[in-house]
Amino acid sequence: MADLQKDAEALDRVLFRLASIDDERMLQVLQSLLPQLLPLFPRSLVTPLEVQLKDKILQVVSHVKTRLQALARPSLPLDALCQVLQREGLSVFSYNLALLFIELGFEAASTEEQTRKMADLLENKIKEGSNFASYPRSELALNEHVGLLRSAIDGIGISGTLQSFTRGLESSEWNRLKIKTLECMRQVVEWKLKAVHFEDQLSPKLGALKRVAIENLGRAVSGLPGMTTPSEVFTALEEVLNALLSLGNEEDTELQFDVGEGLVALGTHDVSEEFTTDRQTKYAHFAENRAAVVFERVLADYAGSRQPKVRRNATIWLLCMCAAGLGPVSDGGDAVMSTTSWRSVLGSPAYSQSVLEVHEFFVTMLNDANEVSKESAVKGLAYLRLRAPTEDMGVQFSDSLFRRLRCFRAFASTADAVDDDENAANTDRGNDPTATASSPSSTVENAAYREVSNVAADVGDPELMYALLYLSTADPIWGSLASSSRTSLRFSKFSFVVTDKEFRASIVAKAGSQWMSEDYSNKTKLVPWLYLLKFHSNSKVAAVMGNLWEFAKGNSVTVSTAKGEKTLLRQNWTLLFQFALARLENARNFKYREAACLALVDLLNGAEADDVRSDFLRLWKTASRAVDDVMEAVALSGVKLYRYLGELSLRVAASDATCRSQLLEFLVGDGIVNKNTICRALSIDVLLRLVKTLKAVDMQDRLAPLLLKLLEYLSSLEMPELQYAQFHVEKKDQLERLRVSISQAGPVGQLLELATTHLKELVDSPACVAVVSELVRGVSNLLKFGVGLNTRVGTANFVVTLAGELPFELRKCNGAELLLCRVFVPYVGAKTAAENDQYGDEESRYGASSTTEQTDASLIATSGLTDGLVIQSYCRAAAYLCPLVDAATVRNYVRSGIFAFNKAVSKTSSASSSPQSHSDEDVGMEAEDTVSKTPQRTSDEGACQEDPADRRCRYSGD
Repeated sequence: MADLQKDAEALDRVLFRLASIDDERMLQVLQSLLPQLLPLFPRSLVTPLEVQLKDKILQVVSHVKTRLQALARPSLPLDALCQVLQREGLSVFSYNLALLFIELGFEAASTEEQTRKMADLLENKIKEGSNFASYPRSELALNEHVGLLRSAIDGIGISGTLQSFTRGLESSEWNRLKIKTLECMRQVVEWKLKAVHFEDQLSPKLGALKRVAIENLGRAVSGLPGMTTPSEVFTALEEVLNALLSLGNEEDTELQFDVGEGLVALGTHDVSEEFTTDRQTKYAHFAENRAAVVFERVLADYAGSRQPKVRRNATIWLLCMCAAGLGPVSDGGDAVMSTTSWRSVLGSPAYSQSVLEVHEFFVTMLNDANEVSKESAVKGLAYLRLRAPTEDMGVQFSDSLFRRLRCFRAFASTADAVDDDENAANTDRGNDPTATASSPSSTVENAAYREVSNVAADVGDPELMYALLYLSTADPIWGSLASSSRTSLRFSKFSFVVTDKEFRASIVAKAGSQWMSEDYSNKTKLVPWLYLLKFHSNSKVAAVMGNLWEFAKGNSVTVSTAKGEKTLLRQNWTLLFQFALARLENARNFKYREAACLALVDLLNGAEADDVRSDFLRLWKTASRAVDDVMEAVALSGVKLYRYLGELSLRVAASDATCRSQLLEFLVGDGIVNKNTICRALSIDVLLRLVKTLKAVDMQDRLAPLLLKLLEYLSSLEMPELQYAQFHVEKKDQLERLRVSISQAGPVGQLLELATTHLKELVDSPACVAVVSELVRGVSNLLKFGVGLNTRVGTANFVVTLAGELPFELRKCNGAELLLCRVFVPYVGAKTAAENDQYGDEESRYGASSTTEQTDASLIATSGLTDGLVIQSYCRAAAYLCPLVDAATVRNYVRSGIFAFNKAVSKTSSASSSPQSHSDEDVGMEAEDTVSKTPQRTSDEGACQEDPADRRCRYSGD
């Protein structure tokens, strides 16, 4: 125990010393430190002090590894490692530490003796590990047992292909060791774990061991020679191939990527062997090119399988092969071995038809329900097209994918993936031979891929379609593979993660440097599409397009900030705005209209008058149509746009006369009279706030149309319930007064009051007479032809306001005389004559002819007048106008208006009452006498001293 305490204290001093010296001095210290460090690993981890010692050793290892990764591999003493490997009671930690320094500082298979010991150790441990019943039950002992077995398998993987023996005299020994190690790891790969019942803690550990065996099996076979390899070794390699392919029924996705990398490693030949890419005939046998045999076997037997899980696994395997044969060429790093054997297969004319079949298979798998298989197919398509062996094959790939996407619906038909034509009939998926059942998550993925393909098709760049599809892949499996790859030993073995990372980086770099550049011919379509679909209602589509938008922005630090994003939008603002506005106007796909509304809301944030002036009126009209859209989702987004546009307009209109004029033109002409109730209410609210903030001079050109429109729609904007309630009440006059009161107290009434106030502010201004003249003509038409109680009464009250507040302007434009002569005299005269004819005068009502016995309902006196409130308002307005006109006009109003009789009706009535006592001439003379006596009678009764409406009511007996 005291020795362990001293070792722990010594390790503290080692850590302090390593942290305080430079890299060169650290290597010198490491030369003397390593022989002393390796034997310190405890045999067990029972006491806390042993655990503490192990942790301190791992801290030293971690520190050394971090320092050495930035340097060239140092030359470390091999004897110390051999001493550790030759120990009888080998600790798993000591073995892992030895493997770590092998990875960091040594060539593979440095000595034959070390390799023999590792192979013998592997054989013994595999035999023990294959007896599942002998595994210890305690968790600590189980971890130690499994960890040591894993370390032994890793040791064989680090040893590599053992080609150093071929240069010596013991080549037969090389063959024996190679066959032994391949056989041992093949046994682990062929473990039938599902057929045996394990405890819960043992099953995942054995599954992990199986993956470790596959990974190290790839290291052991990657780079083996072709024709010079003995036949017995090739027999072992064929058995390894069969063992890997037998895992095609497994459903573990990460395991299948390990199998794919293992198949690539099996087909990878020695770096010194040369393969051409212009080969016209296929390879004859396995030894000539292992990659060709593996590729064709997977394509024929597994890609064409009827079992979905086998086809999905084949997709992953073919993706790894495409990455190896078509991916970026490594710059000589040791993480990726030479893959010229794979490039000769995928790039030679002899296998071009097979490569086309792979492309068709990937397109078919786009419709698969499994997300990983679908995204693997997308990545495989990108490798095939963006790294196409020839330009002609690239064109064939693009034509095939476009044909399948547009004609045969490679993606499943879903509600989220709507065709451009909403009226098109939905295609029956039963007619598609490639269709499979899709899960709910699959429908989301399909929608994202379909939108991406639609964007690429509209842009018209074939390669862009593949790049967009590739960059849209975002399944968590890719992050999981990357994290597991960082923790594994990548020594002399193909790594899909590394290759795919480089391939993705090349696409992202091209996107960041090209898509936003001014000289990019497709910028006018690509960039607006990406920005628009960021606001797609489907969250998956929005996320995919958001990622693509980030790629288009590039990796600049300034662009990644909020300020940089705003600057980038300002640079492309006109392009994005016009595109979004056009989609909102013309898109048949309602998803695009919905997205356009939200995109415009985002674009208008911080916009100025100069940005929207030229399309201000068009923007308002388009937004109003969006609010009234037949699709509810678009209507809701349209309301957001309409509200935000109102806030923007209030800010812009305060400082820009053109925008202010266009805003008033729309709100007065279309907004407040819109058929959609929501749009109308929002327009009234915006107009009310606008009128409050503007001065009378700022809106004098639109003041008269505004007032006339408000008066005209006083009745139209009334609640329908009040209009129909008058047919179900006894006292209509009270309901009518209530209706008028409510209309005046509502937002329209408030707006009318504000506009009238602004009109009063124009008194004595040069434009006031012109405004009043326009109002008089409009009011005249409303008084004569206006529909509805509120409109007619409100217009008459407005005439009273004009007469009281702007008498000079009314006189100057002859407005008072025009209204009185052309409106009030004819209307009041007609109503008065109708009432007099209905009720008759006192002589006909109480005379000797006894007409009261008649049963005609039209001759029975009622308690009120028809349109009594309207007549009262009109008479009141006429009374206010009378002081503004000459006496002759007033006399004409009194004679022809207030005391009017219908002469024709009077004659008929008189003739029918006493046909024998009067002649036709007498009747005519009597009518003339009645008219001539009217002024005298009016004067005698003193009717001019009170309100004309009251005078008229007294006259008619009410």
